[in-house]
Amino acid sequence: MTSSNLLFAYDRLSEPYLRFYANLRYISPRDGLKRAGPYSAYRLNNINIGIVTENSTTNEAINLVKYLINGFDSYYTGLKNLFKANEINQ
Repeated sequence: MTSSNLLFAYDRLSEPYLRFYANLRYISPRDGLKRAGPYSAYRLNNINIGIVTENSTTNEAINLVKYLINGFDSYYTGLKNLFKANEINQ
């Protein structure tokens, strides 16, 4: 789609397909990660997570890392499941 009757001309580009595990392609990153997994799934044996925080927010940071690793509800299943990793270190 092109427009030249506005302040400036532009072209609208279609959204690119993103590659995920097994070379599957999706436009939505969320759909691709949920349905196929990241492009590098099964290549990582271990994932290391680190967070720098102030003393006043240490407990919140620890809880955030737990949610990242283990997931919550059925909406997000966690890094270990997502990346098919054997171990996640914090």
